[in-house]
Amino acid sequence: MNYPILYKKGTSDFGNFGKAIIKNAKNLFIHQVINGEYTLEFDVSSSDDILKQAEYDDFIKAAGQLFRIRSISSAHNDDGSSYVHIICYHVWYDACDCKYIPHAFTKSGSAEIDGWINVTPRWVLETVFSGTPFSVGDVEIATPTDIFATKANPAEIVNMLIENVGGELLRDNYTVHLKQGGQQYNGKHIVYGKNLKSIEKSMDDSAIITRLYPLGQDDMDISSVNGGVPYIDSPLANTYGYVKCGYRDFTNITDPQKLLDEAKKLWSTDTYDGIDKPKIKYALQTPDLKNVALGDTVRVTDKELGIDILTKVSEITAYPLESHRGSIILSNHRGFSADLSEKIVSNIASFDKILDSNGNIMSQYIDNVREKIQSQVQDATTKRLTVHNFGDIWLDNLENPTKAMMISDGVFAVANSKKSNGDWNWRTIGTADEFLADKISANWLDAGYINTDKITVRSSDGKALLSGNSFKITASDGSEAIMSSAEGFKYIYSRDQYGNPYDYVVFDHKGQKRYWHGHRIPSTYQFAKGTTYSAAYSNSIQYGIIRLEGPEWKEIAKVYNKILADSALSNLEKSALINTMIKASVSPAVIHGNIDDKGAVVFENRIISKKVGNYDIPYLYEMSESGTTLDLGYTTGTYKYEGAALLYCGAAGFSRGYGQAPNLCYDVEATYDVAVTLDIDYE
Repeated sequence: MNYPILYKKGTSDFGNFGKAIIKNAKNLFIHQVINGEYTLEFDVSSSDDILKQAEYDDFIKAAGQLFRIRSISSAHNDDGSSYVHIICYHVWYDACDCKYIPHAFTKSGSAEIDGWINVTPRWVLETVFSGTPFSVGDVEIATPTDIFATKANPAEIVNMLIENVGGELLRDNYTVHLKQGGQQYNGKHIVYGKNLKSIEKSMDDSAIITRLYPLGQDDMDISSVNGGVPYIDSPLANTYGYVKCGYRDFTNITDPQKLLDEAKKLWSTDTYDGIDKPKIKYALQTPDLKNVALGDTVRVTDKELGIDILTKVSEITAYPLESHRGSIILSNHRGFSADLSEKIVSNIASFDKILDSNGNIMSQYIDNVREKIQSQVQDATTKRLTVHNFGDIWLDNLENPTKAMMISDGVFAVANSKKSNGDWNWRTIGTADEFLADKISANWLDAGYINTDKITVRSSDGKALLSGNSFKITASDGSEAIMSSAEGFKYIYSRDQYGNPYDYVVFDHKGQKRYWHGHRIPSTYQFAKGTTYSAAYSNSIQYGIIRLEGPEWKEIAKVYNKILADSALSNLEKSALINTMIKASVSPAVIHGNIDDKGAVVFENRIISKKVGNYDIPYLYEMSESGTTLDLGYTTGTYKYEGAALLYCGAAGFSRGYGQAPNLCYDVEATYDVAVTLDIDYE
């Protein structure tokens, strides 16, 4: 049996037994999706020595593949025993951050053309993985493609490559292969009652398209090569009750004929179901995963359900230590596969695809738009035009003009008023070199650059404002969201009478900070751990104090007192809010006193509570630096610090006769845990 092996981060030799062999791993499984998720998960007992050695980013080798530890979390079984659940990602995910690619460009003499133009998949893979731990193996697809990428990593570019040319990614440790996919039937037969435990079929017809409008670069359509019609109909169009319209973008295609050819490939074939068929998948529980690999085509038979299919393995969950367990997902639908590295690699916004590394519009994108407009201008100039060798001025009213438009010597100008000397006040002027205007109103404004020393953009209702280096949005309830380079993102729930933020949250490079009444408070949880001491004197107990120091705890105490003083709340509502807000526990650790006496036990062990009507709640005190006096049961005490406090009652002793109270004669030292949340339904 091949147990998983632990290797420390930084290891490069994986041919030995590493730091430790994990022999007590339970429920170990490896989950793979075509071009998608690749993870390893397993459990170990909380007392396992492996936990003293395993750390985040360490390697785990299982079934011949390397994974990195990404999560270590504790949990309990139904029987009360505890265990630790470990989640690992395949080393493929190192491709998400092993290299930074600021800008993909192609050399053309001394110039640089945006994008990698007409390059092969192998060239792309070898380029993005050069200088990284990854190497490129088999590349079965040779279709040239264009890649436009900025501020990217290798995994993102591989995702773009697969979107462009198709194929299936095979990840073998640090070796990356790009396979053609669509393998023929491999001879594997899974039969219900033999090597098939269960099968479940599901269908999704929500995304069917039978009339497709393909769109190329700059929304180019196929009408010029398709009889004037911008769409194509599926051979299966008459199968359904009505035409199901949709579109697909092919942003890298500039030739209408190529666009038409690529669009036709989206229809169903004998090998794959396309966009004109519902997505059907089969979930199988089977102990027989021998000779079954991701991307294989297998045969599945269940005579009772009338199922006998040849279809593709798109997802596998294997249990290397338990050969009787395993499951696979089958689907013959093109596009069923998950997005590459879906848990880590975020999708690239379409807008990013036209920006270069400096945030400027790519020159090639501008050139495409310019060429399209120039061709339209050229078409227009072939028509019958009147050529002037002198200037013209058009007026709105010859007798009493208020507006004028002038064209002269390559200059275009518009005015709607006159100067004091009677000359027209030209407000909009355009030449072959530049265009100047006092005001521009447009539904859309496309621009490569906007050059200004200060920019102010305001919505018509005044609720959105972009000014200088900040952007503010005001909601209908008066709350505001402000994003700026100085403060990050600030959400203001309310302001005080002077207009200062009163209740707000700030997000910046240091994380999240929450403020209430102008003071910083815990945004979600505040925790405290420690020890406290409670003394017993002849059956009289002096409570121990749990010191919760700091301004955050003081604000928590203020919220506590505000809830208690709120006459709009019933006692039940107050109790429910405070008991949700505060969770505190104590555990006796040491009995102090005559330890030679046998049989001494703890009789008192509790947090001091108070009554709200018929309900008990923890008694939380607001503490002040000027001094707060607490009733400690046997005596009183004054404490000077900013924060809050809870009181603990603990005492130990011996049992007496029937009907008599126990003899409480020993002090108790206890450990405490306090957790408070302000995420409660109370303003």
